[in-house]
Amino acid sequence: MKIKVFGDAISGLQRIIFVNKKECVEKLEISLDTFENWEKGRSKPSAGNSEYAKNVSIIDVMEVFEAQYNKRLVRGMMDRELLEDFLSCMPLPEATKEYLSEYIMKPGFAQKTIECAYEYHNLLQNKAEFLWKKVIEIYSDNDFGENKRKLKVILGNRTVIVSTDLGITLKKLAEGIVSELSKRDLIENEFEYKKHYSFRIRDKEKKIHVIKANEQTHLSDIEEINYNRIEMVERIGETTVVITANMEVEEVVYPFMERILEDNSSNPEKFRVFKDYFVIGRRSEDSDYVISSRFIGNTHALINLESGRYYITDLNSRNGTYVNGERLKPSEKREIFNNDIIGIVNFKYLFAIPEN
Repeated sequence: MKIKVFGDAISGLQRIIFVNKKECVEKLEISLDTFENWEKGRSKPSAGNSEYAKNVSIIDVMEVFEAQYNKRLVRGMMDRELLEDFLSCMPLPEATKEYLSEYIMKPGFAQKTIECAYEYHNLLQNKAEFLWKKVIEIYSDNDFGENKRKLKVILGNRTVIVSTDLGITLKKLAEGIVSELSKRDLIENEFEYKKHYSFRIRDKEKKIHVIKANEQTHLSDIEEINYNRIEMVERIGETTVVITANMEVEEVVYPFMERILEDNSSNPEKFRVFKDYFVIGRRSEDSDYVISSRFIGNTHALINLESGRYYITDLNSRNGTYVNGERLKPSEKREIFNNDIIGIVNFKYLFAIPEN
């Protein structure tokens, strides 16, 4: 489920009250990349109540949009019908829309709209977090109490707990996970992903076994293998499901990257490398982080995690990927460490791994 209520609000208002997106980002003192990642729901401004927050806060965003809105309102350059159409299309509760409609063509409309969108965006995110933690129960038709098992299932950077039994078929297990997550609105409609899943099993000797998730194979068959990880390799949406038998797996703390700017007065963008295979590029459909520049490749570079170590790979880019000023060869893969400087053409980022 892609939550982008805040992104829809700033995107719609920007088109109404600013000449163009460039004018908007200049007034906010952020990069175009930052704004477009807000629009797509990939990130959002800070709440403004943290002493560590370096990025622009939601308070700054509200003030900039409200000032521009009021300037146009005083000059008679706002259109009621346009604002009403914008509000009607916003993914907000009807009661919220009714509240905001009272401020159309009055001071406070832009500020209150962004504030409501930001708060509802956070509410949906909190709801999603709760649903990810809620146990999924999938059992076979011949369930016996002594055969029950609990599995930890990782989807990209998300984790769910599945309560099941040894008699369940792998087909029912895989499709049951997809079905339940679809009902919770955590992934797209399940019918788009009715596929033949497979499980890739790594045993204690690190040998890989691939087993189709069919009706002839049961979870008990997998238990016979002395394994330390089971990966559901069929893709669901943009994620790969990983099932592990170890309930004591530690939560992954993902690193982040912070833009290095020559102008110290600007707000440096900061984003988390939130999955084990993280693509940086220009084309939003294929990238986890988007840099809007014609010099950036559609899929420019890959950052991935292997055995607790991070690596960056240049994806045959035309204009180069750099580590601490040294350009990688096309397709070259190199290990990266805390405080390394990553260059994507002339865009520089500090790569940082949290201490915990």
